Amino acid sequence: MGRDTIEGFFHHSEVPQLELTKLADTSIYKYTAEPTIKRVEEPVHNPKLLKRTGEPGQTLNKYYWLWKLNEWIGLRHLFMIFLVVAYTSIGAYLFYRIESVNEKQVYPLRVRDLNQKVLSIAKKFKENGSWNVTTIFDEFKRDYKGLLAFDNVYKWSTYYRTEVQYKWNPGSATFFAMNLYTTVGYGTIAAETLTGIALVMLYTMLFCPVTMVISRDLGQFGLVYLTKLYGYIKYMFTSTHEKSKISADDLIILPVKYGWMAMFGFLGLTTVFLYFYDGMTGPDTGLSWWECFYFSVQTYTTAGFGDIMPINATFDPVVGLVYFFCLPVLKVVNRMTYLYLENGIHGYFAIVESKINQYLNATLTFNKSLSANTTAASSYGKDYGTQEIEWANSLTIQSLAAMASSSADVYGGNLGRVNLRTADLQPSRKPSSAA
Repeated sequence: MGRDTIEGFFHHSEVPQLELTKLADTSIYKYTAEPTIKRVEEPVHNPKLLKRTGEPGQTLNKYYWLWKLNEWIGLRHLFMIFLVVAYTSIGAYLFYRIESVNEKQVYPLRVRDLNQKVLSIAKKFKENGSWNVTTIFDEFKRDYKGLLAFDNVYKWSTYYRTEVQYKWNPGSATFFAMNLYTTVGYGTIAAETLTGIALVMLYTMLFCPVTMVISRDLGQFGLVYLTKLYGYIKYMFTSTHEKSKISADDLIILPVKYGWMAMFGFLGLTTVFLYFYDGMTGPDTGLSWWECFYFSVQTYTTAGFGDIMPINATFDPVVGLVYFFCLPVLKVVNRMTYLYLENGIHGYFAIVESKINQYLNATLTFNKSLSANTTAASSYGKDYGTQEIEWANSLTIQSLAAMASSSADVYGGNLGRVNLRTADLQPSRKPSSAA
């Protein structure tokens, strides 16, 4: 992939401008995160504007407070906070309703079975009071292992490590290091010494950012070939008449839906790999298909709960290596997805902000002339209704989809960087729009 300039490499970060005069034409939707619009001065000189009355010229209150709220905090920021609270509450409710019912049904039965095992152990020792110390030790040790296995905690317990396999070896150490810089962190292997914990913190802080850079580079490299494949297939199935309209400079951008198809393709490949690899690397039966898919999703989302791990290839670096080279493409697809969402949300609030300011400008202009000519109220009422209809028509599903499908970056490639002037810190100045 040839790159003549740095600007060419970061072409996807260019942010087009919003043409507020052509909101109805969704085919040319372009926007920016901070549209340049005319701000109205705070209308504090007329307190009557803050009260709701029956006259059309004084219905400013809800738009005034929307404007003030947008000036103080930002409607977009408030919406983001509300969105987090909303889906957190929904997730908490759903998980509680599903898991709490299962827990109340399953664990009383497990307690009953566990009590029966403990009771049988007690009866066995009572009936064999003539056993010597060595026999009692061997029997108690066997029963203790059985209790650990019943609660699914025998593997990597003290007896398992000393009698079957130690947890730390060159392979598991490699797997652990890969978990650190990929931020997966399954939680099934961790440093226990003070020196090891200190090294974990230092190692993570040093190599997490480096890995993100490498992941972005490899992901963009993979995206180039995915886009080329999409372009070849699209051109192959394009009619001759449509091909005649194609220019050599026409851009080809991989749609989000095909990015998601690629993501599920990689999920499927790693699921198949893990199923057969885990089954062939040990004496025990490996993970099921569903468990392999669940483990893959945990890895790609970097959630890494650790409740499901490969049975035979638990800390195998080969597993970590396969997922590492699939992870960059998945991260690029995730970036495509949240760019899609960012474009829609930022574009929506850019229109809302501009409409509020346009309405306030028109309202204040009308109120200044209202004392000189009160007969304009009826015509204002018609204009007010027209503005309301235009606002509603501009924010359609079609327009939001058109904005969301843009390839622009709402931060213009400056995410994590804010340009703040010294003058912006002066009390007499308005706050910077960098946020």
